[in-house]
Order: sequence, then structure tokens, then C-alpha cells
Amino acid sequence: HGIDKLIGYLSNEDSINLGFIRNKIQNTIVDYKCSKENYMAVELVNTKTDVSAKKDKLEVTIQVKAQGNINEINCNLDITKDKTIKKLENDINNKLKKDIEETIKKINKEYNSDVYGFEDLFYKTNPKLYKKMKKKYGDEFLNNIKIKVESDVNLFAKGNILKVIDNEK
Repeated sequence: HGIDKLIGYLSNEDSINLGFIRNKIQNTIVDYKCSKENYMAVELVNTKTDVSAKKDKLEVTIQVKAQGNINEINCNLDITKDKTIKKLENDINNKLKKDIEETIKKINKEYNSDVYGFEDLFYKTNPKLYKKMKKKYGDEFLNNIKIKVESDVNLFAKGNILKVIDNEK
């Protein structure tokens, strides 16, 4: 493969998302908006990402697993209720999936560079398929990979945050 050289800069958010893909993030803070003005901060810990390639087609699955501590909350939510925690988990998982997918699209569009190591992964998984697809798509190889992102964040309230006061009254 080519010589490592600087081809551009990523935003902080894109750097974190790339870190997820490369399994380089152990802990990070994710901000989550629960309304127009209100947000909460969730600390993701024990983060692990597995990236795998299909053997028979150009498809990559990125699986992110983490535990989330609710660090700071400025939302009118009762986090003592399981139903609320489940909804927050769902929302945070969807946000992570969307953010990682958008970062991949952005990096592909702006730099067309395999900073995630997908080509190497395909080569190791199925060298024949890789060579065939590389020949077929050439420089557009990365843009023809179907990306599936799965996120599994389990939330738990940290410390003594039990009930959030409704500040909107």
C-alpha cells in the first residue's frame, strides 16, 4: 500500500467516529439532545468495536458495544424508569450509527482514502473477491462497499442522579 501522508484534517467528532471504527476508543463522552435547548452527557466506557467483512460480497459490518454512564442531565426525564432508560439507549444507539455512517461517507467523499483499513480487511477475508472488485471498481472501491453499523450501548445511571427536576416550570 502507499506511503502514509497527510491528506487532510478531521473534525473532533469525525476523529472520534473514526476511533470507534478502528477500535481505538475506550472511553468518550457523547452529547445527546433531548429537546431544542436541553441535553445530556453520556460517558461511554468499556467500548469495543468489531469490524468484519463478508466473504462473498462488498459489505462491512461495524459492531460497537459499550456501557454508558449518564454523567450530566439537563432534561425533563425520569431516569429511574426502565422505559426511559430503554428509549435513551435506543436514541443513543441510533445517533452513534448515524454519526459513524456519516463520517465514513464524508471521508470517502472528501479524501477517498481507506483510513479505516477496509481494503486490507477484504483482502484478508477473500483475496480473490478483493482483486476482482478492486479491478471492477478501481478508485471507486470504497464507495461501493455497503456499510452496516450496529450499536449496542447499555445505559445505567451513575452516582446519585435519580430523579431529574423539571426546570421548565
